[in-house]
Amino acid sequence: MGLRPTHLGYAYQDLLTALRLVDLAVGRANSLLVDTKMFTGDRFDDITCEWSTGSRERLQIKHTDYDRALSLESFTKDKRGLRLDLLFSSMDHDFTSDPGSSHRLVVRDMQPEDPELTRVLRPVHASTDPGPALHGLSSKRFRFDAAALRAHAPWKEMLAQVSDDLLNRACASLVVDGSVR
Repeated sequence: MGLRPTHLGYAYQDLLTALRLVDLAVGRANSLLVDTKMFTGDRFDDITCEWSTGSRERLQIKHTDYDRALSLESFTKDKRGLRLDLLFSSMDHDFTSDPGSSHRLVVRDMQPEDPELTRVLRPVHASTDPGPALHGLSSKRFRFDAAALRAHAPWKEMLAQVSDDLLNRACASLVVDGSVR
């Protein structure tokens, strides 16, 4: 396999960071923190942006070197650092220091096809769509459905220790941006 996928991942992250730097340069953003863990267990350490509107957004960027659908294993295993219970734990820490934080996963993966994932990760409704995470990036956006997570395996077992309050706040905050092909 070599290091090619790793280098492509860093190039993808650098490109998305450059786009955020443009936001900073034109005044849409007030500050930008890149590639910095803010606490132990931080899962959104790629880009933290303080917008000129006063809101705060945290991005985690995941690249893949080939076209594939977003998989169930992306959120049930921790190979990509996206295990859902650990993401929610990280978000809980964020909410303590900044209750209004929003969170984005920007993935190169395409829309999920696995029925176990599509029953809980649903396209964002047009009326609540925040738009793409980065200007100029075409994406399809998804949110986790808290009630569906509580109702279906493997999610209900994985999230059994997550409070209803955190589950609802995390599902409302987290947007998954997937590639459009």
